[in-house]
Amino acid sequence: MIDKLSIIVIAYNGYSKFIPEFLESVKIQTVQPEEVIIVLADDYILKKVPKNVKIIKSGVSNQGILFNKGIEQAKGDWVLCFDIDDVLLENAVKEIIESSDGADMVTLKYHWQYGVEDTPEMKKEIIKDWETYYVRKSGYFAFKKELLEDTDFWKYPLLFKTILEDKIIKSTPNPCAVWIERPGSHGSGQNVARGKEAIGKYADKYLLKYN
Repeated sequence: MIDKLSIIVIAYNGYSKFIPEFLESVKIQTVQPEEVIIVLADDYILKKVPKNVKIIKSGVSNQGILFNKGIEQAKGDWVLCFDIDDVLLENAVKEIIESSDGADMVTLKYHWQYGVEDTPEMKKEIIKDWETYYVRKSGYFAFKKELLEDTDFWKYPLLFKTILEDKIIKSTPNPCAVWIERPGSHGSGQNVARGKEAIGKYADKYLLKYN
């Protein structure tokens, strides 16, 4: 069971404009996280910083590196690395904690377009076709605190790694987030397409033993 959960978000390339909305989504959580860490690569100043929010300044614009800077300073034994421009629903922290007993990772169900999606659990038998099953469906997950790979597509290698290390994965029973797909974002079709070579490298690294 989670003792302390840290929520980490990053903001660069103008994404700092989403900070106020994101903090509101944290404020309405039925169970509050241990802390919120915002890693800023933008020149953005919060007029009023809530008491449980930590600001880290960084000049790097790589998602993996930015999240690692937050993870290194996190107090929590678990972290939720979240996309600052998406919506964290009020039940998220509560359901993550309640679903974490005996788990190494808790995946979040989320709203996307007109339905509810499950964050995919990587499966050995279909991993060779990861582009078919997993592209644009990397979702959201909280996990026992560890550093991420140095890549803008950090979610994929972490999900691949769950297979290699036989991680125990559980899922929230209800949607806990809303994915808002924005043109040009890392989760958009065009950028995931550009990242296939990088993502494939990690698939090979972690999963060659199963081929």
